[in-house]
Amino acid sequence: MRKRIISLLAMSLLTFGAVSFASVQKTSVQVANGYYNKPTKTYTNHDADTYYSSISSSLTGKDLLNALNSLNSSRQKTFISYKSGMGININESYYIYTDYDPSSVQYDSNGQPYGTRILSFYSGTPTTSWNREHMWPNSHGGNLVESDIHHTRPTIASENGSRGNSFYVEGKADNSNGWDPAMESFGDETYRGDSARVIFYAAIAKTQLTIIDAEYHSTSNSKKDYMMGKLSDLLKWNLKYPVLQREQNRNEGAEYLQGNRNPFIDHPEYACKIWGNTNETTKAICSGEDTESVEIRYQNKKASDTEIAVGDSVEFTSYVNGELSSDASWSLVNEDGGGYLNDKITIESNGNKVTVTASGVDTAYLKLTHTYGESKTIFDRIKITTFAKPVLESLSIENPKTTYYVDDQFEKPDVIATFSDGKTENVKETASFSGFDSSEEGENTIEVSYTSGDVTLSTSYKINILPKPVAKALSYITATNPTTTEYYVGETFDPTGMVVTAYFNDDTSEEVTNYSYPTEPFSKTGNIQVEISYTFEGVTRTAVITVTVKEKETTPSSGDNNPSPFLAFFGCKGNFESTSIILSSISLAGILCIIISFIVSKGKKSRQ
Repeated sequence: MRKRIISLLAMSLLTFGAVSFASVQKTSVQVANGYYNKPTKTYTNHDADTYYSSISSSLTGKDLLNALNSLNSSRQKTFISYKSGMGININESYYIYTDYDPSSVQYDSNGQPYGTRILSFYSGTPTTSWNREHMWPNSHGGNLVESDIHHTRPTIASENGSRGNSFYVEGKADNSNGWDPAMESFGDETYRGDSARVIFYAAIAKTQLTIIDAEYHSTSNSKKDYMMGKLSDLLKWNLKYPVLQREQNRNEGAEYLQGNRNPFIDHPEYACKIWGNTNETTKAICSGEDTESVEIRYQNKKASDTEIAVGDSVEFTSYVNGELSSDASWSLVNEDGGGYLNDKITIESNGNKVTVTASGVDTAYLKLTHTYGESKTIFDRIKITTFAKPVLESLSIENPKTTYYVDDQFEKPDVIATFSDGKTENVKETASFSGFDSSEEGENTIEVSYTSGDVTLSTSYKINILPKPVAKALSYITATNPTTTEYYVGETFDPTGMVVTAYFNDDTSEEVTNYSYPTEPFSKTGNIQVEISYTFEGVTRTAVITVTVKEKETTPSSGDNNPSPFLAFFGCKGNFESTSIILSSISLAGILCIIISFIVSKGKKSRQ
C-alpha cells in the first residue's frame, strides 16, 4: 500500500511538471551545420488569455506600470546570458526560438518552433550570424536588461553601428541626435512599432528606467542617465504600426525560454494607459486626435534635411497616412514659418510630387501641409540648403606607367582633380585619354582631359614604346670541376664539387643546382662520358663530364707467403720469390727448392 501511495505521488508530481514546464530535459537540436543545446528548462507559453488576469482594467499611469513590473518579476524564471545565451551565430543562440525566419522553421522535441536562420532586426534580412543590439543602449542604462531576451535583438553587423546610442526619433538619421529605422536604406518602416514595444517593455521590467519625451539627453557609460526616448514618437509608432506575426512568434519563444511575456505585444493599449497623459503631445496621440499623418519622402524613404548643388534638382513625394497621396499642398517657407520670397530656390509641384531646384546659394524649408476634419492641419517639413558646386582648379597625373612594349595595352594612371573647396578626387575612370599607340616603338605623348561642370582641364605625360622583348630561353650549359673523376667498376657518379652553369639567350648566366645526372653504377672500364642535363621552360640542354673507370684491384691474401704443402714436403720454406729460398740456394737442397718453387708459382699464375 505504501509503495502504491508513493507511486501515485510521483505520477502526480510528473503531471504537475508537464503542466508547468514544457520540458525539463536537456536535448540537442541540429541547426544548420552544428548543434545547439536547448535550455535545461523551458516554460509554458501561448497563455496570453490568462497571463494578465491579475491586472485590473482600471489601472493607469504609474499604478499600471508597477502592476506590470510585479507580474513580470513573478513570471520571469530565468535570465539569458548576453554573451553565451544570445550568442552571435545560429549554432549557439536562443534567438532561433524568438527571431526565427518562418521559411526555415523546424520543431524541437516539445513541438516548439525554431529556425535555421533568424531575421535581422530593423531590416528583416535572413541571416545565420549577427551582432546583438541593445535596444535600450548601455550608456542610458540598458545593461540592466541586457540579460533579458525580450530586450536585446539580433542585427546584421553592417547595420548594427548605424544607430549608436541615439533615442528613437521620427525622421532622424543621426547616430547622436536621434535615429529612426525607417530612415536607413536597409530599414523596414514597420520595425518602428517593434522598437517602441521593446522600449516600453524595458521600462516595466526595470522601473529605474524612464522614457522621456525628448530627442536627446547627454549620458555616458560611466555616468548613466537611465533615460530613453522619444516618448511621443514611440507612442505614435505603437499605434501606427500594429503587432505583426513576427512579434507574436517572438513573444511565444521568449516565454518558452524565460517564462514571461512582453505585455505591450499582447496589449499595445497599455502604453497609452501608462504614458498617454505625460504632456499635450502624448494626450493628442493617445486620444486619436493625431492619428492622421503627413510625410515628405525621398526615394520612398522619410526625407531628411537635404543639400542641393546649384544647378541641380531633387524630387520629393507626399504621403498621407502612409499612402502616396495628392491630398496635401507644397510650399517653401523660412525658418520662422513665413513665406520664402527669394528665387534662389524654387519648387514645381505636380500632384503628389514636387521638384526643388537650386539656382543660387540659400536656405529654405520645404513644407507639406495636410488638412483634415473641419479645421485640423498637420504638416511635415525639411530644411533645404543649396551650395555652389566646387570648381575644378587643377588636374595632375600620379603613378603613370611610362614604359611599354610593342603591342602592349594602355594602363590608366591615377588622375587627381583638385576643386576649389580643397577636396580632391581620383577621376581616372571618367577622364579621357588620347595619344597612345603601341603598334611600333618610339615615344608617345598621352593627353589627359577631364570636365566638371563648365570647366575642362587637360594635362599630358610621355611614354616610351620599346621593342617587344624576346622570351628568355636556355642556350646551353657547362659542367666543371667534380671532386671525383676516377672510379672503379660498380661505383656510381658523385657530383660533389661540380659546378653547372646555365647560359641564356639574353646573355645572362647563372649557376643551377636542379640538374640531373646518371645514377646507375659504372659497368665497364675506360674513359666514360657522364651526361649532365638541365631543363628551363621546357627546353633541356646537356653537358658532358669525362671520368676514368678501372677494374677493381685484387689484394693478395696473407697465406701466399707460406710454403705450399708440396714445398714443405721437401723442406722448402717460402715461395719462389721469397728470400728464404734464395738464401738456401747455396746448398743442393736449396737449388732443388728453387726449381720446385718456380714450378708451383707458374701453376698458380696460370690459374689466376
